[in-house]
Amino acid sequence: MSAALTQNQVQLRGTGRGLEIVIEEGPPLYEVIAELEMRLSQSPAFFAGAEATVWLGGRGLPPGGLAHLKAVTDRYQIRIVALKSERDDIQQAANNLQIPVSAPGAPGVPSAPGAPTSPTLPPPLPPAGLLETPDAARLLVGPVRSGGLLEAPGHLCVVGDVNAGAELRAGGNIVVMGALRGLAHAACGGDEGYILALRLEAQQLRIGGLIARAGDPGASARAVEIAYAAEGRIIVEPYLGKLPSGFGAAGR
Repeated sequence: MSAALTQNQVQLRGTGRGLEIVIEEGPPLYEVIAELEMRLSQSPAFFAGAEATVWLGGRGLPPGGLAHLKAVTDRYQIRIVALKSERDDIQQAANNLQIPVSAPGAPGVPSAPGAPTSPTLPPPLPPAGLLETPDAARLLVGPVRSGGLLEAPGHLCVVGDVNAGAELRAGGNIVVMGALRGLAHAACGGDEGYILALRLEAQQLRIGGLIARAGDPGASARAVEIAYAAEGRIIVEPYLGKLPSGFGAAGR
């Protein structure tokens, strides 16, 4: 892919209602498709089986454009369960593809009472011990043992240790109230996030498309540490009770 491709033409957001794909109105469709495929290819197994709402707003698509977009999501085993568009031609194309349609509100914000909603299937039940909170964060109480894989579409919090050989993946941020010794991948499909742990001893850290090599196994953290993406690299530093600049109160 060309390095000249403008980023953030597509936003992927994990919410309590599933995955949201928000497409900006300006860029041509071929650039949008290229960025979407790049983001999905970073963690194809993470997105497989997801149910997605696609937000188009008032933007138009060329003939066959919606079918092209659906072909990409189908390739990564993502099912579009709702399309948010203001345009009659896009709504008709969605109907032809059997994609439920409704008028858009604001991405990430539930529709107002009485507003039309798209039919969706109930979200899948989380694994045993995994709780989903109203802000789309998921909480696991207990250790994550070697060989375990824990995924969340939004933020992920583990109360306990994450042993070497275990793996965490989250569409948002990752917080470990214990020792993080396995692999952690935050901001899957995105490019901004952080990983915080009481003892940050990870075998590998990933934030978006960035990767940090394992630290010195003989070194031990003397304080809570946070790893975050900035200026095209992962920075690890002591956590002093304040998130790095650029992260809002919600942590994103």
